[in-house]
Amino acid sequence: MNHSKSLITLVTLFGFASVAPAKWTVTTSTGPAGATEIYPAGVSAGQSVGQAWVTGSGKRASIWDHATNSWVDLAPLFSADSYAYGTDGTQQVGYVNISGERGAALWTGTKASLVYLSAVTVSDDAAYSCSGGQQVGQAHNHAALWSGTAESRVDLNPPLSSSSKSYGISGSQQVGVANVGGAVYHASLWNGTASSWVDIHPVGTGGSSIALAVDSGQVVGMVGAQLIGYGNEAFGTASLWTNGTASSWVNLDPPHSVPNYNACLGVSGGFQVGYVDIIGDGRQELATLWQGTASSRVNLHTLLGPSYALNSNCFSKATAICRVGSVIYISGFGSDAQLRRALLWRHDVSSVSGRVNTGGGRPVASVQIQFTDNSPDGDGRNVGAPITVPIAENGDYTVSAPVGSDAFRISVKPTGFLRRTVDANVVGGDLTEVNLNLVPGDIVADNVIDLSDYVKLATYFNGVSTDPNWSTADSDGIRPSDCDLNGDGVVDLTDYTLVVTNFNSVGDN
Repeated sequence: MNHSKSLITLVTLFGFASVAPAKWTVTTSTGPAGATEIYPAGVSAGQSVGQAWVTGSGKRASIWDHATNSWVDLAPLFSADSYAYGTDGTQQVGYVNISGERGAALWTGTKASLVYLSAVTVSDDAAYSCSGGQQVGQAHNHAALWSGTAESRVDLNPPLSSSSKSYGISGSQQVGVANVGGAVYHASLWNGTASSWVDIHPVGTGGSSIALAVDSGQVVGMVGAQLIGYGNEAFGTASLWTNGTASSWVNLDPPHSVPNYNACLGVSGGFQVGYVDIIGDGRQELATLWQGTASSRVNLHTLLGPSYALNSNCFSKATAICRVGSVIYISGFGSDAQLRRALLWRHDVSSVSGRVNTGGGRPVASVQIQFTDNSPDGDGRNVGAPITVPIAENGDYTVSAPVGSDAFRISVKPTGFLRRTVDANVVGGDLTEVNLNLVPGDIVADNVIDLSDYVKLATYFNGVSTDPNWSTADSDGIRPSDCDLNGDGVVDLTDYTLVVTNFNSVGDN
């Protein structure tokens, strides 16, 4: 097995240093001169955006440039209140308030580039997210989708809803909230039109819900949410919808967290970020990274250095995440009770690759890989949800390792094969030649090849794929096609030989 190089990084920005474990860097900024509070809200590979409160200048829509370690003021003349909520690295979106009236705003890196997406009025118009030349937000109390100009606005407000907002966009999907009666709002998903609206509030949960971000079909937000202001001020049950449907809802609240005081604010590349409030921890909020499950939680707060750990009044929030290739960027803010700082976490995601050998069994087009914690002080728990990984024709595969521990085991169990579990320690970086040598013959899927598999094979011996019952399950849930261990469309001597050859074999744990 081969490893690429990895470094432990120390980053100093604007006079402050923070040390993080291998593959993590944390940079901090107190913002421009005169800044008293800063609120980064969005992130891309090259920049974070948000708001800086500057003495004598008001609340300024801001860019923090990662490459130059510089601050860019986006606020136009005569505005004492503006905010940049989201960025895709080229565009920035938010609002501009002039004399108590505000409009949704779009920039391309400078204050001179400002385009108003809605007229400056007494409404709460704002744009919250952008992607691929489109922007989403709220105009005239309705969720809105723009394509770079005010004239391009598409009203997304669902039929019979009195008000709505769209907070996130990815590809053709938009997410947000819609009023469904009284003071109740439900997490919502659109595909470019008001008529495409889908209510994704989980069945059986009370109160309201909010969807704040979407990426490749995954949606994040809160359920039972206290809908106070914009997303990073809201809280409830930290939530993930794995495929944008109500039934796909996952509760991300970790054990021992304060009920209804957690938040999931961003999603990218299978990772989710936000903050949690842990019972008895003595802090207000702790920045958090998830990978699809509550148990996968990574405490980002512990990466901020000793000054954040020693003061019981400190806090941190992770507000947005952007994954570009093997690198994830997480934007947020926090305080050690002395200074409020903009925070940027950066992590290099390691990969595990190798070859799947089927041992004469049927070819597999994909496998579900489950990572488990194999660190010395770990408990063998699953790390994140299973990952569906495509397999090349020659059996090659590559999968990104979870974030957190660097010592893992990976486990696979394709249909008809015993479970295979191997070590995959990525402490040194990318790991190659992690081959998965599968053993075919487990027809009844009990992780052992024995008489029960032999009996099923004998029952369906000489079956062919043209038989009408080929894909029909019997009372044990076994189909004749399950006995076609080598995938050639017939249950014959070749399949019998695989069972006999591997008889009494037991799969890994």
